[in-house]
Amino acid sequence: AASLSSQLRAVVECTLEEIEQATFQEFQLASANPTCMSFLSCEPLEGEIILEINPTIVYMMFDKLIGGSAARSMDTGRPMTEIEWRVMGGVLNRVRDQLRAAWEGIEHLDFQFSARETNPMLAQTIPPNEPVVLVTFELTVGGEETGNMVLCLPHNVIEPLLNRMSSFWFSSKVHRTEESTRYIRGKLTSAPIEIIAYLKETTISAAELLRLGIGDVIQLPHKTTDEVALSIDGQVKFVGMPGIFEKRNRKAVRLTRIVEQSKGETAAERAAQLQS
Repeated sequence: AASLSSQLRAVVECTLEEIEQATFQEFQLASANPTCMSFLSCEPLEGEIILEINPTIVYMMFDKLIGGSAARSMDTGRPMTEIEWRVMGGVLNRVRDQLRAAWEGIEHLDFQFSARETNPMLAQTIPPNEPVVLVTFELTVGGEETGNMVLCLPHNVIEPLLNRMSSFWFSSKVHRTEESTRYIRGKLTSAPIEIIAYLKETTISAAELLRLGIGDVIQLPHKTTDEVALSIDGQVKFVGMPGIFEKRNRKAVRLTRIVEQSKGETAAERAAQLQS
């Protein structure tokens, strides 16, 4: 959720809603049509898993990525265009990276997108009666639109890992707690965290935009004595003074105070509010 929040410039909440067993055909029938369905290979395992995102939330994300704010006005009852698939590729890649990190404690899996489909009934890579595990997440973007993201794990794909998964998660309570704590702590301490410093925004006319060229200078309303807002993975947490770190000859920010960001408020909106 934090990774998607920073990319979409909006608060994204991801909640595990349900884990259930079904057949692949039941998964197909329960999916929206059209939908956003991506197939991922996961070497060294054989076969593919499926990531399906409800079109309502897909078009909300797409609208945010292109700078809009009213995804509800978009037609969600049509298949995605090639341009929309390409734009959404960045979001899907982030989800794939999080999948890879989540499985790392059990097995190093090389997740790669292999195919995509908008009509779930045309997905024929898995037999209809094949048992699958469905992991359903509820996504909320900007505190407004909600939709489901479903991870479909065919039994024949994850079968080689079942014993390892059982020993990792379902060993004795003390052992599981200690091992899980070490694993989570190790992942958290080494996880990269994106920090963005926000300068005051400005506007130019369309005529000025057309005349822009290499070497032109755009003057910002941000004074050298003005503070900048700092977001941590899409959440504004600090305010600081910009300057130069002389030892390394790099621009830097000295933190001056801690701030909070309201639920449903984007980092850019909070930064503009603090700098007004």
